[in-house]
Amino acid sequence: MKNNAFLILVFIFITAIPFFIHGQADFSGTDGRATDIVHSLKPNYKPWVNYLWAPASSEVESFLFAGQAAIGAGAIGFIIGTYRERKIHDKDMK
Repeated sequence: MKNNAFLILVFIFITAIPFFIHGQADFSGTDGRATDIVHSLKPNYKPWVNYLWAPASSEVESFLFAGQAAIGAGAIGFIIGTYRERKIHDKDMK
């Protein structure tokens, strides 16, 4: 239990460091920055691919991104847990 509390504190500390070091920084995504750079270098550039669907707001986009991250983390955790449990079970069978 103490290890988990320590890991949670380390996670919070690592997550918070950038906000304290660069408090006024713009933490926007790279997609927007890349688009701005392309338009500054070639103002007449026309994208060759269009979005199939665009979220209504940046909050919805962030929510969908967080959902994808949660699903991926859950899948990875499930796979690691399954292999670990299988390894423990195989060890007990010997």
